[in-house]
Amino acid sequence: MEYAMKSLSLLYPKSLSRHVAMSTSVVTQQLLSESSREAPKARPCRVSTADRRVRKGIMAHSLKDLLHKVRDTLMLADKPFLLVLEEDGTTVETEEYFQALADDTVFMVLQKGQKWQPPSRQGTRHQLSLSCKPAKKIDVARVTFDLYKMNPQDFIGCLNVKATLYGTYSLSYNLHCYRAKHIMKHQLRRGGSCKRSGPLGDQPFAGLLQLKNLTREGLVDVLRAAIVDQRGPLVTLNKPPGLPVTGKPGELTLFSVLPELSQSLGLRDRELQIVQASGKETSGLVLLSSCPQTASRLQKFFIHSRRAQRPTATYCAVTDGIPATSEGDIQATLKLEHIDGVDLVIPVKSPSRKDFQEGVKRTFSHFHVVAMGSGCALVQLQPLTVFPSQLQIHMVLQLCPVLGDHTYSARVGTVLGQRFLLPAESTKPQRQVLDEALLRRLCLTPAQAAQLPLHLHLRCLHLPGMRPREAPMKLLAPLPPYFSRTLQCLGLRQQ
Repeated sequence: MEYAMKSLSLLYPKSLSRHVAMSTSVVTQQLLSESSREAPKARPCRVSTADRRVRKGIMAHSLKDLLHKVRDTLMLADKPFLLVLEEDGTTVETEEYFQALADDTVFMVLQKGQKWQPPSRQGTRHQLSLSCKPAKKIDVARVTFDLYKMNPQDFIGCLNVKATLYGTYSLSYNLHCYRAKHIMKHQLRRGGSCKRSGPLGDQPFAGLLQLKNLTREGLVDVLRAAIVDQRGPLVTLNKPPGLPVTGKPGELTLFSVLPELSQSLGLRDRELQIVQASGKETSGLVLLSSCPQTASRLQKFFIHSRRAQRPTATYCAVTDGIPATSEGDIQATLKLEHIDGVDLVIPVKSPSRKDFQEGVKRTFSHFHVVAMGSGCALVQLQPLTVFPSQLQIHMVLQLCPVLGDHTYSARVGTVLGQRFLLPAESTKPQRQVLDEALLRRLCLTPAQAAQLPLHLHLRCLHLPGMRPREAPMKLLAPLPPYFSRTLQCLGLRQQ
C-alpha cells in the first residue's frame, strides 16, 4: 500500500507543493467473497481433422468431456486419437492446460499414422481468425482524472485522481490549485533567466561527435583538427567524447583510421601507434607515435611510473556532490563482471587470493578539489593504476559521481538529503538523475540532462624528454566547449 501511495505522489511536481492542497480519501478494499463451488461452465471449442476439411464446433466442460464429444461427433468409435492445437501442434493432455486455453481455441484430431502439418496459405487467414484472439488481461492499475472548478472564476480549478490497483484496491486524490497564475509567472521568470544565461537550442552540448553521421574520411578530418602538439615522431590529439579507441572489426574507431591519418600527415610508411589514450566516453589527450622504439620506450616509462606510484596523467572532472575532504587518496579493489550483457566494474570488499588470480585488482587514485559551488565540484584526479572506469568508480565511492556518468551514478542513493551507496551487483545502469536546482543552474531540461556527456577530461600528461638530456615534456589539452560551459554555469573557476 505504501508503494502505491509513493507512486501516486509523483503525479505533481515538488515545485507546486507549496501551492497545492491535497486530500486523500480512505483506501478501500473490495471484499471478494468466495464463490460457491459449481460445475465449470461449458466452453466453446473448435475441432478439425488432420486435413482441415472438416471443422466442428463443440461445447465442453472439461478435457475429458471434449474427448468424449469429439469421439461421438467425428464417429471415431474405438479408434485411438490425439488432441493437439491446430496453430502449432502442441499436445493437450492435462486438464489444467485445457482450462488455461482461451475460448474458441482450435484443436486438431490426429489419428494413428497422422502428423501435424502447418496450415497452407489458403487456410492461413481462416486459422488466424479463429485462434489468434487477444488473451484476457487483468488491469494492474486503472487511473481516471476529473478536472473541475469550485468557482467559475478559477483559472485552472481542481483535479481529482482515482486509481484502482489490481481490481482490488482503490484510492483517490484531490488537488486544489489556488495560485496558478503566480506559479506560471514564476516559471516564465525561470525560463527567461535561462535564456539570458545562454540558450541551448537543439544542440545543448557543442563539440560532441556524431559517429552515426560520420565517414572514415570525415573522422580523419576531425582528428587532424584535434591535433594539439606534434614534435618528432609524437602526435598528440585532443579526443572528443564518444569516440572509441578500439572496437570490433568494421566499427569506426580511432585505431581503424590510423593508416589514413598517417598518410594525411605525410608519414608515408611510418604508421602511427597508440601509446596512451582515454576511454570512449572520456575526452582529452591521446598520444600517438610513428616510431615503434619511441612507443616502446614511453610505454615502459608509464609502467615504471605506476610501480613507483608517480602519477603521469591528470584528469579534470565535474562531480555531482562535493567530496568530504579537499584532498586525499582513494583505494578500492575492483573486478570486471559481465551482468545482463554489459561489462560492469564491481568493487570487491574482501578479496581472496583466488580473486586476484581471476582478474581482481587493487586500484589507487589521488584527488584534489580545485573549486566547488552549487553542490558540485571541479576535481583533479591522478590515477596511479590502470583499470576500466577506475576514476568513475572511485568518485562514486566518494558519493560524488561524475557529471554525465550514466553507468555508475545510479549506485548513489539519497534519502532525506543524505547520500549512501546502493549494492553494486543489483543496481542496474541508468541515466543520471539531477535535482531541480542543478538543472536550473545548468539551464537543462530533464530530457537534455539524460544526454549529458561525461565530464571527465584527460587534461595533462607528463613525459620524459625525447633525448637523455632534454627536459621533461608537459602536454595539455583544452577543455571541450560543453565542459567550459558547465564550469561557467556552476561558477567553478580553474586555478
